[in-house]
Amino acid sequence: EEQRLGLEEKIRQVEFKDISLQFGDKKIFDHYHVQFEQGKKYAILGESGKGKSTLAKLLMKYVKDDAYFGNVYINGQDIRTICSESIYQKIAFIQRNEFLVDGSVKDNILLYRTDAYEERLNGVCDALKLDETLKKKQIDISNKSEVSFGEKQRIDTARFMIGDYDMLIFDEPTSNLDPDTSEAIYNMIFAIKDKIVIVITHDTSEEYLNRFDEVIKLA
Repeated sequence: EEQRLGLEEKIRQVEFKDISLQFGDKKIFDHYHVQFEQGKKYAILGESGKGKSTLAKLLMKYVKDDAYFGNVYINGQDIRTICSESIYQKIAFIQRNEFLVDGSVKDNILLYRTDAYEERLNGVCDALKLDETLKKKQIDISNKSEVSFGEKQRIDTARFMIGDYDMLIFDEPTSNLDPDTSEAIYNMIFAIKDKIVIVITHDTSEEYLNRFDEVIKLA
């Protein structure tokens, strides 16, 4: 890791080139190619097991370098030459998780990060309908039932949205949420400018998919 390079420039392009990957006897990708560009929003569709989240995990280097064939490029640079920490600073992979800390909802969003994050907090919380009462709500990690599923999903989203990333990947951001909360998250996603935005989704409604620049279907 120490010998690998950092990402110095803003991410303008990500390319998966000639990717082949299988887990056991199950082939996930076979010489697959796809490209993502700055300023565009992409929906990735496909049944479970077709590799939707695997694409994100490849990019985030959750898959070992020698576990797949082909190349993943960021601005033309093979990620095998890039240190993981540099990727984590530039790319947000937003998925459901069970990570909470003792403290308020606000504490769980900020996670003790710098003032720059707190400056963006109110706008993000307003967009996600996390009002002042909810932000002050106390969480005891020994009793996770204190936080509803919808609240937890909005906390997960807000943690990343207060950051300054070049690329954001949302993994099923509105699954099992009520329509109002889903709409709030959608509106926030589609308001993002000048970044690469990818949404992994099962939502096949034409009205929703028409809002993307490109829809990628994994068969």
